[in-house]
Amino acid sequence: MHHAAAHRAEQRLREGRRFFNLDLHIGVVGDLRDVLADHAIELTDWTLSAHAPVIGRVRDPVAIVNEHTWRSFDSAMVKRFQAAYGGYLSGFDGFLATCPIAFSLLYEGLGTTVAVIATRYEYPFSFDRDRWAWLNKFIEKAIPHGELIVVANNRGDADYFTHYTGIHVPIIASLCRYTGATYTGRRPEAVLFTKSSHLDRLATDAVGSSSLVSRRALPAIVRWNELYSYRAIVHIPYNISMMAVFEQYTACVPLFFPSKAFLFELWKLHPESVLSELSFGQVFGKRTAAPRLHHNGEFDPNCVDDPDVIKWWIERADYYETERMPHISYFDSWEELREQLKSDLCETSSRMIESNLVRREVARQSWIETLKPLDTRQDS
Repeated sequence: MHHAAAHRAEQRLREGRRFFNLDLHIGVVGDLRDVLADHAIELTDWTLSAHAPVIGRVRDPVAIVNEHTWRSFDSAMVKRFQAAYGGYLSGFDGFLATCPIAFSLLYEGLGTTVAVIATRYEYPFSFDRDRWAWLNKFIEKAIPHGELIVVANNRGDADYFTHYTGIHVPIIASLCRYTGATYTGRRPEAVLFTKSSHLDRLATDAVGSSSLVSRRALPAIVRWNELYSYRAIVHIPYNISMMAVFEQYTACVPLFFPSKAFLFELWKLHPESVLSELSFGQVFGKRTAAPRLHHNGEFDPNCVDDPDVIKWWIERADYYETERMPHISYFDSWEELREQLKSDLCETSSRMIESNLVRREVARQSWIETLKPLDTRQDS
């Protein structure tokens, strides 16, 4: 409780609007910090992330809901959290919930929460029908009453959210300008991101180790400037949206992905490491998520053994959204990748500079529209 008291003393000295956030991920909230600053909103951010040292922080010592307890998050925990921190939280004008957005339940009755979906929204309730239904009930009540504003940073999660709630939400891509790093490409090799050493060997044998180096061959923690000094980054993706890809795109790093057809073939051959985190059922070794709360017939986006489900997810992947993320390169085979890596990648990076200016303006305007209800309430 000393942690809250220390912040409360600072809080009284400040002017303007203030938001509070408790989070398990450094990337999504890092992106939103700039957004809120553009709207003159100061963010107090308590992190539970194990990756906090990457940005020079340590985990905050939070009572009730912390790195040891959050997976057991339930209504009793919400009551205890509000009893412990309610006085402190009452000094804020709004709240942010990103990873997981279920933390928006912590602020029920305290003010408006802005929730940003960057992964499957129901976590950590994926295998508990009752708690998932509890979250859905809150969402369906809070959005119409202006207590909750929900945005997705990618199409896949937006459609997944609609599938389980029946509610459509805007898509505003993450910009991830917090890295402060830009592409230089002074090193001759491209870096390969995969989820398995087997795929690393398969790709580097086909493309050539002088052209392609595995991310596993680099230090566990690589500075963004160092990573972006490589000629390009090649992804064999484990998901349809990844914060690292937003970071790399904003830094104008030339990016390479399998074509849709080749990615599907790779999934059939290597389902344990290609598109292997579409569902938390995959992540935790369970065949599917527990509930059947669909608003879209019998189709289940968590049944990831089904080839049609995989195709559904592929059609919604960030890296195939050519309007939102143009100038990504796609290869139909390892041999084609080998040839593509010989092209003028500095030219590709230059074109990405221009597209990022457009992305930034689109995101800015989208956030202005999304946060307009907050401005209206502030003025009233």
